[in-house]
Amino acid sequence: MENLDPNGDIRVLTVKWKDFIIGYLMQEKGTGYYFKYDAEGLKEARRNGYSYLVGFKDSRKVYASKELFPTFKSRVPSRQRRDISDKLNFFGMKEYDEFDYLVASKGALHTDLITLEEDFNPRRMGNKDFRRRALQNGKKPRKVDSLKEVNERE
Repeated sequence: MENLDPNGDIRVLTVKWKDFIIGYLMQEKGTGYYFKYDAEGLKEARRNGYSYLVGFKDSRKVYASKELFPTFKSRVPSRQRRDISDKLNFFGMKEYDEFDYLVASKGALHTDLITLEEDFNPRRMGNKDFRRRALQNGKKPRKVDSLKEVNERE
C-alpha cells in the first residue's frame, strides 16, 4: 500500500468485486471513514452484472461516517464473540481493530464476491481527492444512525 500519510493516520483499502475495482474505503484515525466509488471500475463492473453496495446507491457521492459503515462492519466479527481471540490469532492480530481486521481478512464473506485489499494506488484515482472533497465547506464525519452522504463537489 502506498503511504498517503507519513504519520499513518490515513489508510485506504481498494474495494473490489471479482477483479473490478469498484471503490475505496478510507480510514482517518480520530476522524472517521469515507467511501467513494471508482467511476471507471464501477462502470465496467456494472456491465458485468454488479449491483451497488447496500447503502451506497449514488456513485457520484463521497460518503462519510464517524463509525465504520454498516456495509463494511458486517464483514468484521463482533468484539463480544466468544471466539474473537481465536479469530484475531488466526490473522496474527494482537488486539481488536475493525479496520485491521478488514485488512487481514480482506473483508471476505462466503455470501458475495467483494474483497478489500491494500493494493491501493493513489495515482489510479488521479485528481479524485475524495477526503478533501468530503471536507469542503467544513463537512466532517459525525456519528449518525445511518449513512451520512456528503455531496461531492466537482
